[in-house]
Amino acid sequence: DTSASNKSALRRISDSLHLSAVGAQFLAKLFDAELGELVEQRIIKQNKYREGCLAKAMWSNESGPRQSLKELTKVFVQAWIKFGHYAVCKLPFERDSSDLALRRKCREDAKLLLKEIGTIVSYAIRLYSVVEIVHLNHKDLVYIIKDAFQTESVAATKSDLGAYNVYSKRGLSSSYQTHLKLQLVLSLDSNLVTDVQTNLAKELGVKKEYSSIVG
Repeated sequence: DTSASNKSALRRISDSLHLSAVGAQFLAKLFDAELGELVEQRIIKQNKYREGCLAKAMWSNESGPRQSLKELTKVFVQAWIKFGHYAVCKLPFERDSSDLALRRKCREDAKLLLKEIGTIVSYAIRLYSVVEIVHLNHKDLVYIIKDAFQTESVAATKSDLGAYNVYSKRGLSSSYQTHLKLQLVLSLDSNLVTDVQTNLAKELGVKKEYSSIVG
């Protein structure tokens, strides 16, 4: 019946979110283990950053580290488009009270996933800025994220968004896009890339909303 089908679909969503969240959390911990102390001690020697395996992976890309950062950022934006509504909107099938625990788990895993991906991208930005000698205030870092958002939000389809009322005939609704932009900025790690957050909020047109939250 419909109830059983809904529960089965929600369970699949929950399992997918959980596996994705655990994977992202593990990778974020690797970045923290490799770069956390360098950032905390404000060490900016390029060779220190280049020594780690994650740095080597970024620089092994045939198109260069900038392309690696662009690809990571693309995944970051795609995750927000695909899973963001689980974290910030009402979950699907909310009228089925028997699924309350499962729905809460979906929300928790979605929030964890997006937080950890935000941390990963923040470390990648910091790594790129040090090794390529690009200041965190540099507009290029912001444009990489802005470009990814514009490209992926245009490419998003209604099927990406499940049962949510955030999609219009022209694509993502303007109100949801604004909310998505703000959450995208906030999910970056302020301890790592505050300047990027501030500039990104301005470029995405959510400076006022961002300032009202962070002060």
